[in-house]
Amino acid sequence: MIVDYHMHTLADVSGKHEPVEYIKIAKEKNLDEIGFSEHFHIKPKYYSLKYKQLPEYIKMVQSLKNTAGIPLKLGIEMDFVPGLEEEIRKIIESNPFDYIIGSVHFIGNWDFDNPEKISSYDKWDLYKLYQVYFNMIKQAAKSKLFNIIGHIDLIKIFGFKPKRDISNLLEDMIEILGKCNVCIEVNTSGLRKPCREIYPSEKLLKMSFDKGVQITLGSDAHKPEDVGRDFDKTIFLIRKVGYKKIATFENRKMKLVELG
Repeated sequence: MIVDYHMHTLADVSGKHEPVEYIKIAKEKNLDEIGFSEHFHIKPKYYSLKYKQLPEYIKMVQSLKNTAGIPLKLGIEMDFVPGLEEEIRKIIESNPFDYIIGSVHFIGNWDFDNPEKISSYDKWDLYKLYQVYFNMIKQAAKSKLFNIIGHIDLIKIFGFKPKRDISNLLEDMIEILGKCNVCIEVNTSGLRKPCREIYPSEKLLKMSFDKGVQITLGSDAHKPEDVGRDFDKTIFLIRKVGYKKIATFENRKMKLVELG
């Protein structure tokens, strides 16, 4: 089975594409199951749904489930914001999501994956930056709010990496993910970014396998042609490190299925 649980139709920057176009591409690529997972930030940001748009988004996906011709799940990509866990929980529990992707896009007020803010990397000791970022991922896992952690090593997006070995940071994080039974996504969008590497790296994915952390798949598509993109490379990597199954979700319950 092959799924793509990370697709952003309302975030299509061109505004030219309809959700059915994403579904069409998914079917052409013979994906077995897909899910829309629009951005939501508890303090709405330029890239995220506003509160008033959330019911519209949910209604749209629920309606498409009946006509898609492919199993379609309702997801959301929720920004993790330390200190606002209860507010996030209320949103999650009051809506019929099949899965929640928890992601970190901000360190303080810095949206570190924004190309316009790339100069801020120069202000950091990179080891310390990675430590701060991975500590936030650990907090997200411990919150038990999320089924999936999105693009787990997104901090590498522009290719800035510490010269020091970060194995200890990765091991600590993976230990927490395993204990909290949080799945991570293998996200192909890094191949389309300056880092030119899948999220997570092969090293981190192997560590996840060794610790029994489950995985799922996502393209992070913001336009139809990115649905299922580079999944051939992804599946090769997944099998290489040892995984034979991936996680699917329904009503926020995880089920492991054979990787197609």
